[in-house]
Amino acid sequence: MSPKNTAGSAESLDLRNQSIYALWQAEHAMRLAIDTALDDLAISLPQFGTLTWLSQEPGLSTADLARLNRVSPQNMGMAVTRLLSLGYIERTPPRRGRVAELRLSDKGTQVLTTAQGRVSQVQEQMLSTLSAAEREALPGILARCRKSLVQERSGKILQFDEGDN
Repeated sequence: MSPKNTAGSAESLDLRNQSIYALWQAEHAMRLAIDTALDDLAISLPQFGTLTWLSQEPGLSTADLARLNRVSPQNMGMAVTRLLSLGYIERTPPRRGRVAELRLSDKGTQVLTTAQGRVSQVQEQMLSTLSAAEREALPGILARCRKSLVQERSGKILQFDEGDN
């Protein structure tokens, strides 16, 4: 006897037909592909994000980078420590206050250039089966999905009623 197809019933949820599951699968495959592409550079996706942000905005603090990369300050602290030990970034004395600023080193700039090329190849592979119109529409669609779940001002995830599971 097959389960009834009742909306809201856990038994009726076929994950194969759910956008959220498809998005999770795509995100998982993308992360795996990027991790593989960056493996010999000894950097992870969050560390790549850190190098990218520092190339665009030199002088950011660890706290700034945690917010921009949407990771905890502790995780960003570990990422910064790793990038410092690899010589990819440098800590500079603060211009004001006590917060040290971070900048890309020459070695970090070279690694970032290589990493950006590889990440671009992963993106091209990921989008290869999409039409030009779908490629153009995808960033906007994903941004709207994110916006519907995140309160833009606070960055907090949407809160659900206590009755929701």
